[in-house]
Amino acid sequence: MSTGVSGQIMKEDGHYTIRVNRHEARERQRFTIAHELSHFFLHKAVIDSSPDGIKDNVLYRSGEPERIEYEANRLAADIVMPMALVKKVLSEEFNGVVTEATIESLAARFQVSKAAMEIRLSTFAET
Repeated sequence: MSTGVSGQIMKEDGHYTIRVNRHEARERQRFTIAHELSHFFLHKAVIDSSPDGIKDNVLYRSGEPERIEYEANRLAADIVMPMALVKKVLSEEFNGVVTEATIESLAARFQVSKAAMEIRLSTFAET
């Protein structure tokens, strides 16, 4: 994939194909796969309506309405960092205290970027 493109999902020969930029960090690739799967679960009609499907840049923007990318990011976060499990680990192993070291440890444990874990922890107030 070209620089600046993280992933793509499209329909080819009756099957859905996900492509991921192999030059990005493993954690980033993992989230991208979850993000593209989320498009499959939530936005199949959008994928089917374009010959190139949905192609996401490094900011997980595809040119589709912002709502679509928000929904895909939210489900992807639920897939790779289930809220109940993150809360459990945070409570049992870190006594609920969020520090820089806690964020780094949780990110490593869930195999996501530090930034993704920071965002996930910031959503606790929403749940």
